[in-house]
Amino acid sequence: MIKSGLKIIIRNLIISFLAVILIITGLYYLNIIGQVVFISMVYAVSLNFINAVIAFFAFEFSIDKSNQLFLIYNFGGQIARIFFLLAVIFISIKVLNLDKYTFIFTFFVFYFITLIYEITVAVKRVNSGKNK
Repeated sequence: MIKSGLKIIIRNLIISFLAVILIITGLYYLNIIGQVVFISMVYAVSLNFINAVIAFFAFEFSIDKSNQLFLIYNFGGQIARIFFLLAVIFISIKVLNLDKYTFIFTFFVFYFITLIYEITVAVKRVNSGKNK
């Protein structure tokens, strides 16, 4: 069962990413960006969403474990997620008809935004556990 704190985090993440997708869709329908740029941006945002959700589940799963298991799940998981993302990025650029500059730029912008959000949530979660 998903804990209520994780439900709130995932809900906020979904709302944020849906808002971004709606903005990108609006730009596409207003003919401000083209179809290839639109698809590239949507793929990049979607990959970051999947990455963030996996990160939050791993963190929530490991928060009550021993220090060693916590480090294995989080840092080992981070390394595994980075290699997975690198493989998906490489395959996406080679196989799909994406604008590679838009895809990479959008991916990195949202990667760092979600990374900052992950760190913020983790610090709040750890600090709230210390106050108990």
